[in-house]
Amino acid sequence: MLNRLIATAAVMIAANAAAAGPPPTEYNLIDFGRTGDWSVTDDNCLRTTATEQVIRCTEFVLGALPHRRFTGRWVAFSMSPVEPWVVPAVRIHWYRADGLATTADAAAPRYELTHSVDTWAGRDQYAVLSIWVDVEPAYRQIQAEGGSHVGIQFGAAGDAVECFSSQLGYYYFGEPCPPCISDYDQSGGVDGDDIGVFLVEWERGAPCADIDRSGAVDGTDFSLFFEYWHGGACL
Repeated sequence: MLNRLIATAAVMIAANAAAAGPPPTEYNLIDFGRTGDWSVTDDNCLRTTATEQVIRCTEFVLGALPHRRFTGRWVAFSMSPVEPWVVPAVRIHWYRADGLATTADAAAPRYELTHSVDTWAGRDQYAVLSIWVDVEPAYRQIQAEGGSHVGIQFGAAGDAVECFSSQLGYYYFGEPCPPCISDYDQSGGVDGDDIGVFLVEWERGAPCADIDRSGAVDGTDFSLFFEYWHGGACL
């Protein structure tokens, strides 16, 4: 039975990949000297100081943001602070976007978004944090206005010398991590759908698929998930 469920999940992964929307446009902008003269930069250290500001822009095609029943639309980004177990104070805004990397996006009308930070992936020498952003309000407004893209901006909250990066290379859609691992899709029951959803996230290296909280998504997490799933157990 387990092999059959895994095979079914593999088909679900392929279908999910085929249905995936176009990738977002991702880039950083820098205002050196705080003069208001922005430019695109390779600097991946997001910060706000008296002498410079670096922000992260990510622009999604509106139709590529899937809807999850009851929970709306969420986007999860990874974030790495310079010091382990230090969670930088961040501010996240949305703006109406066009899918292009332009300096004008720094001055576009923008509105703050609700977000939460999950710190459990940290370790002694490093930390990888998950930032969950609720984009439902932005999605609905841009959709009503006939827009095609939604942009999300990351930046430090106020003047802060801490450096942090949100360019670890993965993002995904979903809801905050399930409180009960065996019920991975948070449907209220433990069944084959939980395997399918877990394997999609495990293939992507999503933070929630790091079942043993080692900071890496690997074969150990795969095995642990099935142990919990067989027993219908929670962490």
